[in-house]
Amino acid sequence: MASSNRVEVDGTLVEMEALRYTPAGIPVVKFRLSHESEQIEADIPRKVGCEIEGLAFAREASLLAAAPLGIRLNISGF
Repeated sequence: MASSNRVEVDGTLVEMEALRYTPAGIPVVKFRLSHESEQIEADIPRKVGCEIEGLAFAREASLLAAAPLGIRLNISGF
């Protein structure tokens, strides 16, 4: 049976640690993304928000490490 383990979210980059490297030399960066939106549930608009911690590796870590705090991002991963 196939299972799904994937998430996609857009938000604002609100926190990021310094770029570091694994013992194998792979770039990695830890970050926090803040999401706020309005969603329709039971035909009623509701404001939702959350903060998500993430880890980016390799190419994505290098790109993210160069991004300024406050930038809007759309990320996907597992």
